[in-house]
Amino acid sequence: MKKLTLSLSIVYVLLLSCNNNKNIKGTEWAGIEDTASIYNVWMQFQDTTCLYVTQSKMTGYKDTTYLRYHINNDTISFIPFDEWVSVESNLLITDNGLIETKKNVLAFKKVSK
Repeated sequence: MKKLTLSLSIVYVLLLSCNNNKNIKGTEWAGIEDTASIYNVWMQFQDTTCLYVTQSKMTGYKDTTYLRYHINNDTISFIPFDEWVSVESNLLITDNGLIETKKNVLAFKKVSK
């Protein structure tokens, strides 16, 4: 019985160590305010898709894009549904927020769980 318990414990620890991705499903993130930017930006992560919204500060017009996302080692990569859209960066999930990997700057803060 001790061997079985030890074996199950080892398997459990190995599974936890292999699956270190953070779950962001159902969360909403607001873009870090840049005073030079003319847009407010936020994202909402669903099951396998992400809603990316930009809103003009001057007109209030909202532009919505749906993206598929994939998480690997706490890095979010995006796959656009539309062939005319391209996402040229990834986001790193940290305790402080989402960091844009190309510029290595904090880009989004969590709004909800």
